[in-house]
Parts: sequence; C-alpha cells; structure tokens
Amino acid sequence: QGASANLAMQHRALCQLGLPLQPCADSWRRDIGAVALGIEMPAGGPLPHGALLRRLLLHVFSTALANGSPAVEIGEDAATLAAHMGFSADEAGLRALAEQYERLVAAKITVALDGGAALGVFDARGRPRAVAEWRSAVRLNARFFAGLAEGAVALDSRVVAALTDRPLALDAYM
Repeated sequence: QGASANLAMQHRALCQLGLPLQPCADSWRRDIGAVALGIEMPAGGPLPHGALLRRLLLHVFSTALANGSPAVEIGEDAATLAAHMGFSADEAGLRALAEQYERLVAAKITVALDGGAALGVFDARGRPRAVAEWRSAVRLNARFFAGLAEGAVALDSRVVAALTDRPLALDAYM
C-alpha cells in the first residue's frame, strides 16, 4: 500500500472549478478562463451534488488510475461501494450514497480544459441514461481518462475524508 494508499486523484479541471453544492434543476455549468464543466440530467430530475458527488468522483478517478484502466468496478450495492471508498455510513447515509451514485451515472458530465473541446467524463455508449437502476461498473471516456492520467492532481485521502461533510472546504483544498 504505502503512500499511494493515502492519495486520492482528481482531474485538474475539477480542482479549478468546484461542483454543485445543492440539487439543481436539470443542468449546471461553470466556466472560468479556459476551463469549463457542465452537468446535465438528460432524463430530467435533480443533478448529483454536494460532498458525496465529490467523493464519488474522487473514488472513480483514483480507482481508474490505480488500476490503469478506464473501467471501474463499483460493486453490487451502496454498502459495497461505501466499503471500497472507506466511507462508513448508516442506512440513511447508504441511501444518500446510492442516490448520488445513481444520479452521477445518469448525468452527462463534460469537461473542457485549456480551451479545448468538451469531453464527456463517462463513456455513454450502449447504455440509457436513467436514474432508475444501480450500475455495478462505470467506464470513463477514453480521451478523458488519458487526460486524467496525464495531469491528475494528488490529494491526501485523510484530508479528503476529514472534509467529507464540508464540500466548500473540500473544493478549496482541491
């Protein structure tokens, strides 16, 4: 394990922009300089948001990079995902985690960096977008994954865990 076990990896664009804090309608966008982030919910409904969105993305990105693959196994349920994330939660916490994960995989998230074209974070080929089912695996878009691998920002997992309930502080740390 060693030092890498204490690292969470984040895409550098997300370190520059932050993410939604509260549930929004069906879209959210932030542009600062040559960096842009967009989240839309094609099927309608509230967007993923808050501290759990941040932790979920950190988990997916860190796992993908650690495994050297854009494919990330999530597990069969929220309890398995929480265990993989090192996140202890009661039943209400597991429901909240499941809800945010299901919103995350249903959302269309795009990132543009250095004035380049917007790239989808997740590979959406062959799967419908709906907030109705648990997905045991996700796959990052190959071009997004390559950019992540090229310029990921290493964060101390202990600091991330300490800031779990303070998403603005987590954004500031990133």
